[in-house]
Amino acid sequence: DFPLFPRQSALKRVGLRQKAVSALNALYLPMLMPGGPARAVVLECRSVGVSMRVEPDGGLDTGGCVGHKATWHAQCVAETKEGNKVLVLSNGSLRGAFLAPDRVFPGVPVEVGARGSGGLECYFEAVPHWHRRFRCCGELRRRGFSAYGVALRHVQTGCFLERTAADRFRLTEPLPQEDEQSAEIFLFRYQPRFDEAWKTDGQYSGRRRWICDREQNFYAFEEFLEHVNAKSMKVRPFGETGIIAAKILWAASFEEDASDDTKAMVARLAKAMHTKRPYSRSDSNSATYSFSEMLAWVESRCLCSEGMTELETVARKFLS
Repeated sequence: DFPLFPRQSALKRVGLRQKAVSALNALYLPMLMPGGPARAVVLECRSVGVSMRVEPDGGLDTGGCVGHKATWHAQCVAETKEGNKVLVLSNGSLRGAFLAPDRVFPGVPVEVGARGSGGLECYFEAVPHWHRRFRCCGELRRRGFSAYGVALRHVQTGCFLERTAADRFRLTEPLPQEDEQSAEIFLFRYQPRFDEAWKTDGQYSGRRRWICDREQNFYAFEEFLEHVNAKSMKVRPFGETGIIAAKILWAASFEEDASDDTKAMVARLAKAMHTKRPYSRSDSNSATYSFSEMLAWVESRCLCSEGMTELETVARKFLS
């Protein structure tokens, strides 16, 4: 997940992981809808600031950063009457392995791993931190941090997912509502490098030609992605790779029946992508963002302009 160098202290390695995790945007959970696409997320454990990672045997620990082992695909399967999301979480490194307890037995602490098959035993309710008193939230506030996040409650047993002193994960029995509940608080952070929502997203359908391509052929988005991966391509000047690089090339492409005005606009956009722009011209914050950084922000927060896709929303900001 993260390169470990012999001379680095354990504390420094944790600090590097915390920095990488915190660089990802928080996912807007209400955007996950029953029947909608799964979104790739890293689950930041708020108590330690690093992510929950899967081990080769399917066990879990808190040694994660932002790679495949720490990436989960969050699929909403239902909503509770309070509006909480019921999720299934499959791991990015173990295809077909879902977050689930080793066995379903209420009242006894049970270790949780990525060993489920996607059935009812894999359903977890995302309970916002304000719905009840969580011990982790109190500890975060005492340390001067925000308590923002959600606890994961196992739907079949009603037990909460908690981190143990050995940095493993298990289910713990629910306490009365007025008592302080032991549970880990998670922040869902969007991981655009491994997100596969594009497979059902209409903005990535059809065939296009990259504005800088000397050939006259048009390709589907899957072919863009295959080409990027096969060539280990990095998009200049910011070095994006994989799915992110393919999205940038797709945005700087035009369809077969595109008009001359559209082609000219795409050419201007391709040039503008070599710069960084502020998210809003009226924003007093002077921070600027690359096209991929702004796209990840828009995707994670569902911030599309009315009647526009994510790509069109970001493109308009870069062309304005």
